[in-house]
Amino acid sequence: MIVDIIADSSSSAKYAKYGRIDKSRLLAWEPSKKKAIEIVENNVMNIWDNGFNYAVIEKVAPGLWASCKEELWYKWNKKENKYLSIEKPYCISGIVNFGIG
Repeated sequence: MIVDIIADSSSSAKYAKYGRIDKSRLLAWEPSKKKAIEIVENNVMNIWDNGFNYAVIEKVAPGLWASCKEELWYKWNKKENKYLSIEKPYCISGIVNFGIG
């Protein structure tokens, strides 16, 4: 599983309606789905402290033209001080393979 973290401009009025992605970064490659989920849900390495309000865990098939077989999306919840599971944001519904480009 590939764990990728994403920062967007949702806090910026200028770009909020467009869902602009400011930066993304591959955080981890973890063969265990359970461990990948733990990385995000436990905010390992203080992911949020670096301003990444989204995290996605992708299961990507090996080979050429690798495609994403499964996605698990999370968004930082300030009230609960942790990442919570969400549906994939509509504004990026057609984008996949964040971790491998």
